[in-house]
Amino acid sequence: MRDELGAPISGVILDESRTGAPGELPARASDSFGRIFRFLGYRETFTARLEKAGYAPQVITGDCPPGGKTVRDMTIVLSKAALR
Repeated sequence: MRDELGAPISGVILDESRTGAPGELPARASDSFGRIFRFLGYRETFTARLEKAGYAPQVITGDCPPGGKTVRDMTIVLSKAALR
C-alpha cells in the first residue's frame, strides 16, 4: 500500500472474500512497510476492499491460476479521500 507520493501506508485494513479452500488468513492490516501478505492455492481467487481513514476505499481482485507465477507483487496506490 502506497500513497500518491509512493510512501508506504501502514494500518490499511483488508476486508476479503475468497473462493476455494478457506485456509488460515494472515494479518488483515498493512505493516509499517505498507505490506499485506496473502497465500492462495491453485484456482483460488479473492476480492478485497482496502480501507484506511483519510483515504478513498479501493476494491482489488486476484487469483492463482495453475501454471501461473508462484510469487506476485501488487503495488496498490490509495488516493486521499475527498474533503466534504
